[in-house]
Amino acid sequence: MTRILLLHGWAGSAQDWKEVQANLPDDLDTECPDAGYFGQQNPWSGHRPDLIVGYSLGCLDALDHPDLGGIPWMAVNGFTRFCAGTEFPEGIPARILQRMQKRLDEDAETTVTTFLSSIEAFRFPDDSVTYNHEALSAGLTRLLEADRRPVQPVLALAGDRDPLVSVAHSRACFGDSTVIIQEGGHRLLHSHPHIVANAIIRIIRS
Repeated sequence: MTRILLLHGWAGSAQDWKEVQANLPDDLDTECPDAGYFGQQNPWSGHRPDLIVGYSLGCLDALDHPDLGGIPWMAVNGFTRFCAGTEFPEGIPARILQRMQKRLDEDAETTVTTFLSSIEAFRFPDDSVTYNHEALSAGLTRLLEADRRPVQPVLALAGDRDPLVSVAHSRACFGDSTVIIQEGGHRLLHSHPHIVANAIIRIIRS
């Protein structure tokens, strides 16, 4: 059976993939590790997938993993570098993430909720969750420091209305691999799950 590894983004969880999974055929076996931002971590099983799909920070998580090299991958609202620099003006200014790190130390719940609101998230953590400060902080550090250019995915889906990763940012990372989804924000997993699922199917069947 074909195996797909689905990696969620910062302040997300394995639950973020539910809508996409519901649009995939039964002969595709999906695995959704959980980075543990809101409690217990559920790491990758170690079963080598045929395709990796990274959402947002999930792209860097895939590229940083020593045992996932050489596997075809697809990006959704993703990037190979997040922060701007002198040679990468398309990214997000580092001061924004540095400010988030400081606020995370003071109030993790407000920091996460503010971020999720800014990307028009469909789900928010309920009152019972435990905020894993160590995991959240480590994720922000990766966003600040990681640069995995010029590695290219099979396909990169980007939203034309993404408030976090602009079209210019996506194209600076992925070039001709970028496909722009009209009316798409930073939550393509929830707003356009059928498009994400169909893209996965096309890659696997090709």
